[in-house]
Amino acid sequence: MAMQMKRAFNKKMMVPMIRLSISPSTYDANNHVIPGNRVQRIIYGVNTVGNRFSQYDEGEALHSEDGGRRFSNYRTVYVLKKYALDLTDKIIHKNVLYNILQRSDEEEFGFYSYLIEKAEDQTQ
Repeated sequence: MAMQMKRAFNKKMMVPMIRLSISPSTYDANNHVIPGNRVQRIIYGVNTVGNRFSQYDEGEALHSEDGGRRFSNYRTVYVLKKYALDLTDKIIHKNVLYNILQRSDEEEFGFYSYLIEKAEDQTQ
């Protein structure tokens, strides 16, 4: 896997994404909440459809359930160590907001992989 991923991290495969970090809220002397700062930073990584962490199909797939249908909107993002993300961060790719659900540590190979899901609330 390391050899395949090394080839994936070339300029043709890397796409720009926005890392949205929000610092924790603090309190002032009067015990009023001061919201955290929002910091947006451009990162580069490989954004693929589907995921390797769960039972969902590759890409956007329709699944039947009792009483309705559901869509799988999971994606996997691979980033180099210098662009490592926190689980509390969010990713904006092609104007779509994603939550980070899980991180897999491939640090020994020089990258991290993240399972992301399209956020229900798309306000940025």
